[in-house]
Amino acid sequence: MTDSQGIPNLSSLEPLLRGQRERLRHRFFVHGSAWVLSALAASAALYFLADRLLHLPQAVRLLVSAGLGVYLAVGLQRRVLYPLRKAIALRDMAIAYERRFPELRERLVSALEFQDLLRRDDPGLRNQSRAMLEAVLHEAQDAAVQLPHERLLDPSRTRRVWGFAALFLAVFAVQAALDPEATAVFLRRALGAEVAYPRETTLVVELPPSGPDLQVAQAEGRATVTVAQGADLPVVVRAVGIVPREVYLVVAGTRGQPPQIAMAARGQGRFRHVFRRVSGAFRFHARGGDDDQGDLLVNVET
Repeated sequence: MTDSQGIPNLSSLEPLLRGQRERLRHRFFVHGSAWVLSALAASAALYFLADRLLHLPQAVRLLVSAGLGVYLAVGLQRRVLYPLRKAIALRDMAIAYERRFPELRERLVSALEFQDLLRRDDPGLRNQSRAMLEAVLHEAQDAAVQLPHERLLDPSRTRRVWGFAALFLAVFAVQAALDPEATAVFLRRALGAEVAYPRETTLVVELPPSGPDLQVAQAEGRATVTVAQGADLPVVVRAVGIVPREVYLVVAGTRGQPPQIAMAARGQGRFRHVFRRVSGAFRFHARGGDDDQGDLLVNVET
């Protein structure tokens, strides 16, 4: 078959290559979208975990959130928009076919080049037999029609990327369903809000009542205990909610005391420690589970 200029027409090959080009663009979109979604979901999951465990400062959270926003914009541009906007010639698709199916032996590329030279009336082809050129073009078309075109694009990589995206999104969805309050707090903190996560454990410091050897004054999360020098100071910490395996007293401001003291478990969510023969001023608070401060900061004076 020839066109109006008497040039052999690739009536089957060119529509085939155009169709595969649209399929390739669709694959670029699907693969790029999955890649961006997977990377973003994984980053958000790690971000959530780090902020939940470490309670990141506001400046760090704003920096990470801005970085994720930039990463999303760059990822969309590089992985989705750029492949869709990039010009793909029919010759590029022919080369892709030749690489995927080496048995073609460059017949598709040669057919496109011959047709282009014929249309430009290239002097190099004037002495060539038109029948031979038509035979080359028809042979290329016949070979292309018989190919398993579904094998041109390997879907395995795209499936793996979508699998990762689905996994990370499922993890985030399960977390949101199990603890919607913490998820809502994370989203607000990611935008810079200074809100605290709901705690699973609350540590309540219980001091002995005032007596001849000590006086206790307590108000607004602080307590001052005045102890007779050389007297003992028993402290009990009660865990409300999920009881941690260990509870510590974090001590500062004195010599002779370790910076962190493991308390002895007493059952029913209670832990106990006795400061023996107090000889100087110091301060302490409780730490255990996801409660890093306890409900009291205790200053001890002698």
